[in-house]
Amino acid sequence: MNARRSLAALGILAAATLAPSVAAAPAQAAVSPAAGAQALACDKNMHAKETVIIRNRASASGAAVGQLNKGQDACVSSIVRGSWYNACGTADFEWAKIGTGRYVAASCMVRNG
Repeated sequence: MNARRSLAALGILAAATLAPSVAAAPAQAAVSPAAGAQALACDKNMHAKETVIIRNRASASGAAVGQLNKGQDACVSSIVRGSWYNACGTADFEWAKIGTGRYVAASCMVRNG
């Protein structure tokens, strides 16, 4: 139970940290403790060059779990291969992982700085 409380506290901290930068559409799109742990270790800060849907898997057919608005920052923990998509003027199969079960089209993200 102690580990669960610690993870829950980490999730609350992460949600408070990410709240201004990630606009979640449905209530179940809240940041999980695991996603928060990745966000705290981020070294690839990027922003959305267009408003982009956050998916639950690296696929255009994955369920929408939120969105990043144009210009909003996100912590990209890795780039993964997934299904093909057409977004932000590009056809590609690379997805930016921004948390556990949270992916956006990599072609829609731009490195900050």
